[in-house]
Amino acid sequence: MDIRQLQYLVALARDKHFTRAAQTCNVSQPTLSGRIRQLEQELGVPMVALMTKAIQLRHPGIELTVLSQSSIEILRHLEEFAIDIGLTCLDNEPIEGMRSEAVYMERYCLLVRVDHELAGASSVTWAEAARQPLCLLTPDMQNRRIIDRAFRAADSAPIPRLETNSVMNLCANVRLMGLTSIIPEYFLYVIGPIADVRAVQLNEPAVEPPAISRPSAAAAGA
Repeated sequence: MDIRQLQYLVALARDKHFTRAAQTCNVSQPTLSGRIRQLEQELGVPMVALMTKAIQLRHPGIELTVLSQSSIEILRHLEEFAIDIGLTCLDNEPIEGMRSEAVYMERYCLLVRVDHELAGASSVTWAEAARQPLCLLTPDMQNRRIIDRAFRAADSAPIPRLETNSVMNLCANVRLMGLTSIIPEYFLYVIGPIADVRAVQLNEPAVEPPAISRPSAAAAGA
């Protein structure tokens, strides 16, 4: 993440239109869109791109604005009718007066370097993963809270060697430092193969929290 990405995000939030935001920032629209996509990947929301692609195919010409927010901010903005739909997990914040729809189930995997002893394993347990030198997302992020609950369910309490709020940093530290990490499997689908890095399925306990689309009652009926 860099200051330019944040400036693009602020412009997009203010103008609510990619072309106008690009003009405000004196860059081309593809440049602004590309930097926003990079920011989304770093903040852990690449799944949204798959959903917007499906919407565009069904409704050509529709204009969308996608913003990255915490689960608490998403709930507040839904209640204020500032946004139409929020995509998040419902494990931590209560939901009242809104309709929720399960969009997909998240599965988690252990990232290891190709020369790691577990690189050829078909699966590992969360307890085994806890004994590895881990780099994880920071505790304020939703995926980290899900990961911490899985470790508690496995009677494990690992202390990460490194914490970051960037998924790209997680992948880089696995590849360059030989650390291990845990991410949702769909990240790999969006990011694509990572050189010298392998993903090993995690089980025992099975962790598949639903990611939820939360439209407000008024917006859902519109």
